Amino acid sequence: MIGLMWLHGSGALPVPLWQTAITLPLALGISSWVTLGILDRVCWKLTDTELIGGFFGRIHLPLASIGKVFVGLPPPGGATRLLFGGTPALDMIAAAKADSLLIKFKDGRILPLYLVSMPDGPFLMSELVNRLHGRVTKDHHYNDREIKRLRMKAANVLYKAANL
Repeated sequence: MIGLMWLHGSGALPVPLWQTAITLPLALGISSWVTLGILDRVCWKLTDTELIGGFFGRIHLPLASIGKVFVGLPPPGGATRLLFGGTPALDMIAAAKADSLLIKFKDGRILPLYLVSMPDGPFLMSELVNRLHGRVTKDHHYNDREIKRLRMKAANVLYKAANL
């Protein structure tokens, strides 16, 4: 926007003030919405009884409602492989997915928890695995159907009952 204002080189603002008055609040609103959406997905807290998610703590998941915890998500594929194939980034993504968790709740909801690169994320996931050790499955082999469905799921988003 600023670049457009000075492109004409006249020294005066070529963009009418009313356009700036509309564009600036709109841009601030959209960027705030996107930023809060990202923060909502990366802010997680573990208490004695709950896993709390969201920047404002809107998601409360009782630990007692967790049915199973799988250590590791399926390796990257599809578009991720196409974009990052043959680069160190693909290895980093694969390693992060291997350290992530898939939480299945008793009511069928799922939560792919991918906090490896977040502050205290590895500690939170490790603590969650320790507290739920009786419900944890390591080295789970996902079938083709599970892999396909999980690759379409965004990380750190709670999904309604899914037949994986």
